[in-house]
Amino acid sequence: MSLELIYFPFANRAGAVRDALRYGGVDFVNTHIDFKTFGEKKAAGEFPAGSVPVLVVDGVAYAQSNAQALYAAERAGLTPKDALDQLRVNELLCAVEDAQVAISPTMRIEDEKEKLAARAALIEAPEGKVYKQLALIAKRVGTNGPFAVGDSVTVADFKLRHFVNWVNNGVLDGIPKDSIKNLFPQLVTNANAINDLVKEKCGEEAVSGK
Repeated sequence: MSLELIYFPFANRAGAVRDALRYGGVDFVNTHIDFKTFGEKKAAGEFPAGSVPVLVVDGVAYAQSNAQALYAAERAGLTPKDALDQLRVNELLCAVEDAQVAISPTMRIEDEKEKLAARAALIEAPEGKVYKQLALIAKRVGTNGPFAVGDSVTVADFKLRHFVNWVNNGVLDGIPKDSIKNLFPQLVTNANAINDLVKEKCGEEAVSGK
């Protein structure tokens, strides 16, 4: 069975999919595209939902990054045996996705002051959209570590680590890079531990999720 993952050369919504496949030793073609190529392929109708990442399985293209992550986890043997644990994984995947979706519109705000204000509002307690999702995640994760669900790694750990890394990198003007550390330190502790686990299992180059 052939697999190809098509996305830009950074983690974001494809990071957890790549992590799961790499961690489980599943062979796949990791195709990086630039924005120009994306526009051309989108116009040609090559992406089923008009967006990426796209996971191509035996020549059939599939959309939706969470669906791809869950499929990758199944192929990699990272799916929890307990149905309730799987529900917890699914909930965390959706919570991280909602946090990402909340930030996305700010990328299109041209006025710098407006952008900074919009992002600051996202992380503000108790009503900020990103804050609410992080609070939910922190509640579910609790003080246990390093795994978000159960006593072994799941695709939720991969999804969460990439979101935490994204914020920690300080690339989101208006959201201080220590925001998550100050608000929910356990999430940063866990993400760093999963970073190390990925490095040990998959190599240094896999930590970025590219």
